Amino acid sequence: MIRVKDNGEGIRPELREKIFEQGFSTKEGQRGYGLSIVKKIIEEYGGAIHLTSEEGVQWDITIPMERREGLDWSHDCGR
Repeated sequence: MIRVKDNGEGIRPELREKIFEQGFSTKEGQRGYGLSIVKKIIEEYGGAIHLTSEEGVQWDITIPMERREGLDWSHDCGR
């Protein structure tokens, strides 16, 4: 598991369910694809990403240690 936490303002409760939607952004002029892509990549490797936002934002990312059948991991090893 990887945990990333900041001490910013956090994310308003009404936005938490939308945060991973493709195209969603709270910033004017932004496309809002980053978190949806991150979530998709993590899930393709059998992992999960969870958001906690009370004082700041905390991201918990879990990725299994074993390799899933059918995935090509060689590009991740610099080969």
